[in-house]
Amino acid sequence: MSRYGRSTAEWDALEAAGWEFLVSQARLQRTTSYTEMNTVLARRTGIRGFDFNLDGERHAMGELLGQLSERSFGEASLLISVLVQYLSANDAGPGFYQLAQRKSCSGRTRPRTRSWPSGSGSSIPFTHITGRPLMPHPPLKASSLDKL
Repeated sequence: MSRYGRSTAEWDALEAAGWEFLVSQARLQRTTSYTEMNTVLARRTGIRGFDFNLDGERHAMGELLGQLSERSFGEASLLISVLVQYLSANDAGPGFYQLAQRKSCSGRTRPRTRSWPSGSGSSIPFTHITGRPLMPHPPLKASSLDKL
């Protein structure tokens, strides 16, 4: 069965590479962009990158990030896809907020977002829904990431 023009084996490889990359970004307390994520996935797997000019390809990336966040939420109560942000905005995509709302009892459509200093002059977001952090409050505790 294919998903978004990719075989099951290709999709599994994209998921594994995406997981490895985002967990490493979390350990480094760094965000990434959709463009960098796409480049990393293509480089690590040898599978063609997503074409963000096409709606279906943008949805495919969103579905992949949703799967990774479902996994991280199940393992550590974190939505790891918050680390993937638009180049032009310090914000995650709408799919992140839809998933965050589904994981919450809150009626809010967009959670409050705060950030912690990364040490490089920029900041890294973490999001609270109903008072519970989706990304750990600083400092990132190794014990939280050890669950991933």
